[in-house]
Amino acid sequence: VMALDGVTRQFETLPTHYLTLEPRAMESLRVEGYIPSGGGFDAAAAAIKTNFGEMSEVYIQRDNQDSEVIRILGDSLRLICRKDRQKDNALFVLAVHAPYMAELARQKEQALPYRAVWEVVASSDAVPAEAELNGLLERLAEFEQANTAEREGRRNRREFIDRWQAALSRQEQRLSETGLAYSKVTDTASYWKFELTEPPPDNLNWSEEAQLAVELPQAGGRMSSVPVGVLDEIRGQLLTVIKETRHSSRRNDSDLPESGRLTLNHTEVRAALRRQQNAIRAFQSGQAVNPALANAIVEPSQLTNLPLATLDYYQDWLSADKKTAVSKAVASNELFLIQGPPGTGKTAVIAEIVLQLLRRNPAARILLSSQSNIAVDHALTQIANAAKAAGTVPPEMIRLGRPEKMQSADWTI
Repeated sequence: VMALDGVTRQFETLPTHYLTLEPRAMESLRVEGYIPSGGGFDAAAAAIKTNFGEMSEVYIQRDNQDSEVIRILGDSLRLICRKDRQKDNALFVLAVHAPYMAELARQKEQALPYRAVWEVVASSDAVPAEAELNGLLERLAEFEQANTAEREGRRNRREFIDRWQAALSRQEQRLSETGLAYSKVTDTASYWKFELTEPPPDNLNWSEEAQLAVELPQAGGRMSSVPVGVLDEIRGQLLTVIKETRHSSRRNDSDLPESGRLTLNHTEVRAALRRQQNAIRAFQSGQAVNPALANAIVEPSQLTNLPLATLDYYQDWLSADKKTAVSKAVASNELFLIQGPPGTGKTAVIAEIVLQLLRRNPAARILLSSQSNIAVDHALTQIANAAKAAGTVPPEMIRLGRPEKMQSADWTI
């Protein structure tokens, strides 16, 4: 392949660009030893063309301090140029440098590879009128624009990861926060009801359906945490917990201390934090299952959409704003965000999106995930009910997870 590429490049039609030499540029070549002390223009021209290599490939970049100055990087030389003041179809060589090879290599990594036929002339009068630099300058501008976008993307990714890691650090810190003291616990068939000694603080950071535990004293003054279930609601000083099935069959109110302290279930929370740390590492290394997802999250302006289609809704009773959300979500190629407080009908929208995607592509496989097991159960039920109400067969659904945390066994395996 490399040999074929070399043959192809030999017959490639290359643009011709002209360089005119200033006397001090020629003096630089003498100082650096590229031409003898008495050498004139011909020796200087030969030295420059030789340094550009047989395939005439160099690297082009604009000077960081002066945008009108263009650097041409050869095998070992760096030419400092700007447009010829007399003609704008040639480059005027202001100076020639012989930098350290490591510095030259570093600059080439940030420059535009460019192939052309380079003609070195003593005067701009020797430059043909039809010669032009527009192609070179346009390619350089496109390269710089792409580099700027890439640097901006990297900066956005770093900032996103920093914010993500900061959020995880705050969650880790919250694990050590003081729990809620209770003075009485009541056992019902499906719930624990804890009477708190005082109202919870306004800055309580327990999420909806947080996994909770009760601290139990152990020998030697140590404390252990016993999972009790999922936070259902806090009303005043009454806190209700939905029992975990695996505990409800063997625990009653006599198993828990009459008074004690409720905390987050550290085991569950730390497992969730580990999963998010793994996600950050996959995000940083580009090892996500969908490599495009990282760019979609960081640069949502680059998302693409399919044309909006007129949909035949399974749940025709959905309000106009919900139908619009469904239509836009189905048309999104990479990512679509729908946000809303509890009780606003997100479950029905999720069910409609799933059914519409399966109608468009019956072979599609859809992963439905949530921090809340109850939310997943409700969504699957809504999908099945919506399909049945529309007179169609519900899609095949498989529920994965721990059986004791699922409300329904209809789709479990």
